[in-house]
Amino acid sequence: MFNAEYAEVYGVPFNFFINAEGSTKVPFPKELHRVKSLPEREQLELKFPRLEGYKYDFKEEKITANFSSDLKTVIENIPTKVDVAGILGDAQLHTLDSLKKIRTQEIIYRLSSRLIEKYFQEKYWLFPQLKDIVDEYIRTRAIFKDNMFPGLLLIAEFRDDAITKIYQSIVANQPEKRILPILTPYDYIGSTKYVDFLTTKNVRLTVKSHINYVVADTEEWEQGVAKKLEEMDEVICYVKNQGLNFLIPYEHQGLSHFYTPDFIVKLSKNKNEYINLGIEVTGKKDDKKAVKVYTAKKLWIPAVNNWGELGHWDFIEIQDIHQTQNLIRYGLEHGFDRVDTQV
Repeated sequence: MFNAEYAEVYGVPFNFFINAEGSTKVPFPKELHRVKSLPEREQLELKFPRLEGYKYDFKEEKITANFSSDLKTVIENIPTKVDVAGILGDAQLHTLDSLKKIRTQEIIYRLSSRLIEKYFQEKYWLFPQLKDIVDEYIRTRAIFKDNMFPGLLLIAEFRDDAITKIYQSIVANQPEKRILPILTPYDYIGSTKYVDFLTTKNVRLTVKSHINYVVADTEEWEQGVAKKLEEMDEVICYVKNQGLNFLIPYEHQGLSHFYTPDFIVKLSKNKNEYINLGIEVTGKKDDKKAVKVYTAKKLWIPAVNNWGELGHWDFIEIQDIHQTQNLIRYGLEHGFDRVDTQV
């Protein structure tokens, strides 16, 4: 055993520093709240699906694509040669020659495989047809500008762009189709029972929620809507979407994103019928917000309902929190797809 060693640590006293107000007083730390599910409220548990995206199910065994003029993959201004100067030793020239050497047939094969993997997992017999469609797309819709070449389609950015547009063209050409969710490979059903995190934000106690608190991200909206939901007899339970990882995939300006709706509510329509309602509380309206809400209503809701494993789902956007109860009751009576006319 070694003898114990000791050291004296000299630091600067906290009151040596002056804050913005000119005071050396150390502020008290904010109160810490633990937000978690309550075992005694197990009957208020809410479950929801986790999605990566959307796909369509076709009845036809023969698929075709109709490539519109605006669906193109343009590859330009990609550096194909880079001089790398090392700290020691000679400079090296890095190129994309390995991609340039790949034959077109292999590119077609890889893109077709990606289509099967992402959109047609249970229909491998469509592979020969997909190869023909991919071949046509590369010949007619892939634009390679100066010094560009087909092998660049294997770079993820261009591959995914081409795959998305090919799939959109196939979907547009199918007379009968229904949308389905692309579920996350693992843990595709989320639940309120796993919520457990700490926050210094303001919180509001709940009664009709599996979670003990509603966390306030703004000064009024979340608390206001939660209070309205607590007062409604039609509400069986609800949850503020924080710490749930409940996300809705959408695309905006060609890029994939996920957004977080504000609430999930379980409503009683009658004695034997229940509705799971997603709520988005909207302040400032902009183009991105409009795309999010449109995707939730037109893609996420029909996809999840067609899947059918977690009951019936609907979605509303609330722009005036003082209309929360009226909008929900109108939706229960007339259908939530008609709520927009009442905003």
